[in-house]
Amino acid sequence: TVDYNAFELVAADGHVYRPVAPETIEIRGGTRSIGLPADTIITRTSDSSVNAPGRTESEKQQIRQRLIDQALDSGPLQAGQRTIGYVFFERVPASQDRITFKGKVMEGETGNVADEVEMPFQARKDQ
Repeated sequence: TVDYNAFELVAADGHVYRPVAPETIEIRGGTRSIGLPADTIITRTSDSSVNAPGRTESEKQQIRQRLIDQALDSGPLQAGQRTIGYVFFERVPASQDRITFKGKVMEGETGNVADEVEMPFQARKDQ
């Protein structure tokens, strides 16, 4: 079983950043494109990193629906089957230079952990 909430980002200092539901992500209309929430990867016309300052409520609703549509679905998987989708996380501060992505796959019948994965990342330093 895949569970959207069975993933986390763990910082080197032990702080855990949990997944957030795409329905709860704030869609902003600011002019900055760096350090904004996940809506910055989704625009009206492309998947580029643009955040329109004059974004209307209708555009925000369209973005929200795209986030929901692209999110990883929770549910059972048959042997050999796969699924893809995004997991949106709480914002990680720029001060965190090392983070580990952790995920669990749960046994469908028992809910026990069937497998785990860890992928460590280190932020690039400005050169």
